[in-house]
Amino acid sequence: MAPEGAPFPGGQFQDVDVDWSQLFGGGGNPFQDIFSQMSGRRPGNRKSGRTTAPPQAEIDLHEEIVVPFATAVLGGEYRLEFHRDGRAESIVAKIPAGIEDGKRIRLKGQGRRSPTGERGDLLVRVRTAPHPFFHRQGSNLRVRVPVTVFEAWLGAKIEVPTPHGTVTVTVPAGSSGGRVLRLKGMGIRPAGSSPAGDLFVELEIVIPEAKTPEQRKQIEALQKILPHADPRRELKW
Repeated sequence: MAPEGAPFPGGQFQDVDVDWSQLFGGGGNPFQDIFSQMSGRRPGNRKSGRTTAPPQAEIDLHEEIVVPFATAVLGGEYRLEFHRDGRAESIVAKIPAGIEDGKRIRLKGQGRRSPTGERGDLLVRVRTAPHPFFHRQGSNLRVRVPVTVFEAWLGAKIEVPTPHGTVTVTVPAGSSGGRVLRLKGMGIRPAGSSPAGDLFVELEIVIPEAKTPEQRKQIEALQKILPHADPRRELKW
């Protein structure tokens, strides 16, 4: 035990963060005034010599955008308008090709400014608007293409639009509705080294309506001379 009147070990107080209310049952610190006088500080006015930067999450900004289907597939640019530090801002964000719905883009240094001068990031969640004809399945695309009964019956060459231009597709003779043709590499081509997806073309046979009695007679006559089997012969419960 140190002799009476001797200083604390080391000759000074150890500066540690302590919740005095826990040590003295919530009644405060009976030695606080003494410590404050000896350290030259008044109670409740303790300051650090440096300012701590706020957490990254507090200075980051979060936005959500909806881009056209073609932009999500092929990539492009999107002008984003948002508010930062009390001001209206506008920035052009680059959308990478093949970005998936719900993914986020991080724009470094485009967030809020902290009291210490640091800039946060702008995190943009990208949503994809639906397409009226094309549907996405990972890196693959799927589209339903209408064909006439004669194109499906006799076979034909038809033109099909793709993200990478119009291509000529051969419809095999005798194709039924729902038949799927695969166009390799004509799907999504993601940015980076990921392999390109395929485009799956589903044939949809469009049956013309017999609008007059004469047209119906011609169809019935054609039915009699053409060979055909029962298409439901293998359907069982």
